[in-house]
Amino acid sequence: MIIISLIIAIVSWLFSNIVGVLGIGIAIWGGYLWKKNKTNNVKSKIPVSMLVLGILIACGWFLFGSSDVKTEKTSENVSSEKINTTKETDVQNPNGNQAAKKQAEKVEDASKEQDADTSMGLVAATVSRVVDGDTFQLSDGSKVRLVGVNTPESTNRHEQYGKEASNYTKTKLEGKKIWLQKDVSETDRYGRLL
Repeated sequence: MIIISLIIAIVSWLFSNIVGVLGIGIAIWGGYLWKKNKTNNVKSKIPVSMLVLGILIACGWFLFGSSDVKTEKTSENVSSEKINTTKETDVQNPNGNQAAKKQAEKVEDASKEQDADTSMGLVAATVSRVVDGDTFQLSDGSKVRLVGVNTPESTNRHEQYGKEASNYTKTKLEGKKIWLQKDVSETDRYGRLL
């Protein structure tokens, strides 16, 4: 079953990129003729011309031609998705109420967030308070230590620029929804999540 799927995918790719594949074929044939003529001491410019022409056709197609096809397909997919979303919204709310449209957008955003959660192992959390420049507390009470960030202390010892580091982290994180991705070791020696 996997082999059949692979063959279908290859054939589909070949047909969608037929110009590039023909260019590669011309280049290979020109290279073959050039090598054959070289071993037989025959001088001809045709094999070299075929080789160069084939390379130019293949490169031109794969660099410029195939991207146009992909762009057209992508724009068709996006426009069909917009049409489907509009139709669903119109069916749900024939009066065109803005509140229903916003609700539909929220549901779509939530599904995108959930996809990100599962694919990258992310956990959603809310920062309740910032302890110092590299440590903060979540709304569930657990403390988190940022991996790869080492700021001067501002809690027990007051090191130079510690307060500035703490204030910076506070402006960026406090009260905000964040996504956590755990480190290899889940906690440090103080019990903070990494």
